[in-house]
Amino acid sequence: MPSFPARLIIAVFLPLAIVAGCGEVEVKPQEPGALIRGLPRDDGGSGDWEEVLDGTLPENQYVNLPESSAPATWFKFKPERVIKHETALDSASISVGGDGITRYTLLIRSASGVDNVSYEGIRCATQEWKMYATGRPDGSWSRVPNPRWHRITQTGLNAIRYTLFNEYACDRDGVTPANGAAVIARIRKSNDGMLSTRQP
Repeated sequence: MPSFPARLIIAVFLPLAIVAGCGEVEVKPQEPGALIRGLPRDDGGSGDWEEVLDGTLPENQYVNLPESSAPATWFKFKPERVIKHETALDSASISVGGDGITRYTLLIRSASGVDNVSYEGIRCATQEWKMYATGRPDGSWSRVPNPRWHRITQTGLNAIRYTLFNEYACDRDGVTPANGAAVIARIRKSNDGMLSTRQP
């Protein structure tokens, strides 16, 4: 598997550009736990994959994790709320499963310049997100034990998932898109200021 664009604090820096428009992101070290910090203990998530809510499809038992891809396939986007984070999606990882879940690889750069890579899913029908795995500096994945669904809100880092839910990963009214290509096309064609071309 190709390596993720990341490094250990004591390791030699390996630069990688994430390109969207004319903006570039230089990937920095990952900070374990940063992506889920501050989530409430009980946020109303629907629990394990076995639990099926009314009107939703049963979730796949086992989710295959994607490989990392070339920098040119990554797109920066700007969350709807003003937060001090840079965000980008790996378009090669975007898919819509038969279980109605849109999955993607997400990069979040913190205000302090620390990057975190995660593989996640959004269930449009219930406005929830789940983290399946986090990226290690050597390019491998670390699966999240017993991943749970979290309600998508506009607070904190959830504002990032809210933008994905509201603008890209789902059709209007919480409808699941036809396929991953539809999500990618929506990102490419975005003309409402949501697709960032800021320099890092």
